[in-house]
Formats: sequence, C-alpha cells, structure tokens
Amino acid sequence: MKRLFSLSLVAGLALAMMYLPVTPASAQAGLISSMYTRMQHSQQSLRTLRANISMQKYNSQLRDNDEYRG
Repeated sequence: MKRLFSLSLVAGLALAMMYLPVTPASAQAGLISSMYTRMQHSQQSLRTLRANISMQKYNSQLRDNDEYRG
C-alpha cells in the first residue's frame, strides 16, 4: 500500500510538470530590460520634485499631538 502510494505520487508529479506553462528566459530578460530602460528615461527627464507633506504624531502619555510639515 505504501509503495503504491509513493508510485502514484511520483507519477502524478511527473504529469503535473508536463502541463505547467513554461516561459522562456529570453522573454523574461527582454521584459526586464525594457522596464529598466523606461526607468532610466524617466530618471533623466525628472528635473524637480516637490511635495507638501505633513505628519502628525499622537503621544498618548501626554495626550498631545505633534505636527511636522516639510
């Protein structure tokens, strides 16, 4: 019984591996290369970056809020 179970498990794994979709490594490499190129172009075109950020912290011991802006 134990041998039959292990044999069926091995056969099931072999069949499952035959039907798994396989993507070629060259397709993945091309996708990564194009993404990297787009990131480089975006970095070169970026001149300035401004943001209006505020942060508020609550101190439960003092029951007070601290607010930071920058």
